[in-house]
Amino acid sequence: MPICGGLVGRALQSPDPIEDDIVFHGEGPRILQVRGAALRDAAARSVGAVIVLNDVTRYRHLENLRRDFVANVSHELKTPIASIKGFVETLLDGALAHPDDAQRFFENHRQSCGAAEQHHRRFVEPVEDRTERAGG
Repeated sequence: MPICGGLVGRALQSPDPIEDDIVFHGEGPRILQVRGAALRDAAARSVGAVIVLNDVTRYRHLENLRRDFVANVSHELKTPIASIKGFVETLLDGALAHPDDAQRFFENHRQSCGAAEQHHRRFVEPVEDRTERAGG
């Protein structure tokens, strides 16, 4: 296999251990993490190489799911938080002096809090449940 031969050659020539990924395409992509290092004798001559292959397909898939989840939660929570921040700033800038405006801002603030609560239920609670089941 030319890919592995290239990695062995790199390991033999490198003074430091090497690391790389190989992706195989077939029924589904397989990702192999390759680590290698030259074996040297007492005179520091290269006498071979050791290559370790780890199938990291599932790990990388879970890593991508986690990254997507965090991005989605972050995006979904930013809107109500920005809205709440804007309402508070408006109130602090003098809206409290006008009771009708203040009442409207409080109602909007309550709606934004409700949206944040919905996002929490939708994204965070299922993860907390799974984490508790897995740990307990």
